[in-house]
Order: sequence, then structure tokens, then C-alpha cells
Amino acid sequence: MSSQKVRIGMVSGCYAFKSTFSSESLEEHLTGVAECILGRWELEALARKEAVVIYGELREEYLREVKGAIALAGLVHDLGKALASYQATCEKAGCTEFSGHDIYSAWIAYTAFKKRGVLKGSFENTLKKLYREGAGDAVEPSETLAVVNVVVPVFFHHYAQRSSDKLRAQVSQINPSQRVAELQAGCVEQLREAAGRLRRRVEGMLVNAVDEFLEQDLVEHEIRLAIVDFEKLLDIVQELKVTVFKSFSEATLGILNLCDGIVAREKRKA
Repeated sequence: MSSQKVRIGMVSGCYAFKSTFSSESLEEHLTGVAECILGRWELEALARKEAVVIYGELREEYLREVKGAIALAGLVHDLGKALASYQATCEKAGCTEFSGHDIYSAWIAYTAFKKRGVLKGSFENTLKKLYREGAGDAVEPSETLAVVNVVVPVFFHHYAQRSSDKLRAQVSQINPSQRVAELQAGCVEQLREAAGRLRRRVEGMLVNAVDEFLEQDLVEHEIRLAIVDFEKLLDIVQELKVTVFKSFSEATLGILNLCDGIVAREKRKA
């Protein structure tokens, strides 16, 4: 895929959900899911296991980095809902579905990591080393966390609502060279607030990178999304090959979807 520009449009309001009976702001939902993840008992066990595998030893600073990465998945999982096209529908007719937002959420997170120097090398090679070869020692810890705990779980977080064939079809329909997507202006401030709040709660390299990306790289009302081949991601991650890093992604996805459901049910009551 080639690069794509994202502009910030001038539309009021920013919703994660809006129906006739209830609504939830995007900031409220993202913050709620991230906080839910930080409060889950499963987080401690997963973070301890990951810290040992990724860093080679269990230290407090490593635990903090892993926990921050998993909570960050909660913060960024619905970033794609900030697109002005979705928000315009929310304003006019409500929005209970945002088809394809998970792809854009993962794409924005990936772009933030590339822009901020967290992801440095070939995305395809990193995927192969982690998900095909299980060679974590060949990948920098920060890159492993960015891919395994953020980009991949966010990309797949609606796997239960659609088949992999439908997801692949949606990915193949994106034509960045001909399409300009806009971010709703009010959403940008909400995203910055949510990221800043998480950074104050659990500071770490990945959390800091996303916070700084939202604060400093959304200037002139546009950003350029990084080149990434999500079809290749589908090919590699969905292979039958099992590695510990695939297990970490699946565990993160489980906690993310658990908290996503908990927060949504609480906030979207009629």
C-alpha cells in the first residue's frame, strides 16, 4: 500500500457510539477501555510472562513497559472512528457501527510508531520473525511490543463480527493513492486528552510515542499514513504456525475485547 493523507475536518462532536437512546464519546470509551485493562487481574500474569520472554528477565521497568503496551491497545483500538466520514454519519443519523474502523485504528497506531522511531525495519520481516519463526531475540523489545500487543490485536479486534475473507476484502478495497480521509477536528482534541491521561497513568516508550504523535504530528490539519501491507499481515498471522508471540497477541486481544464489551455495555445503556 502507498501512503495516504489524513486531514482534520471541521465537524462538531466525536462519538464512539450514538443511537436514539444513548451516546458515548470517543474519549470516554477509549479512556474507559484502557483503564479497564489496567485494572484486570489477567494483565499482571500476561505482563510477567511477556517481560521474561521479551526482555530475558523480570524487572519493574519491563513490567511497566509491557503493561503500558497492553493498555495502549485499549486506547488506540477505536482511533479509526475519528474519521470525519464516520462522525458525519453520527451527527446526521447516529452511529452504532463503524465498518472498517479497526483497519484505520491499527494503521494510525502503526504510523505513530513509525513516525516516532519505535518501528524501524521492515514490517513484513518483523511479522515473519515473530509469528512464523518465533525469533523474538532478532527483534527489538519495543518493536515486539508495538506489533504483538498493539497493531495486531487492534487490527483483529472485530474478528468475531466478520469472517477473515470479509476483512481481507475490506483491506483490498482501500486505495490510499486515490483516497483522502479526514479526521474530525473535535475528535483530535479528545484523542489528545485520552493519550495524555494514559501517559500520566502509566508512562512507557510506546505510550509516550502515541501521545507525542497526537500532540506534535497532527499539524497543518493533516497526517500521512505510513506504507503498510495489511494483506501480508493477514497471510502471516493467520498461518497455522504457533509461536509464543501469537499467543501474546491472542491474550492481549482477549483482554481488549473483554474490556471493550464491559465499557460499551455500561456506557450505552438505553
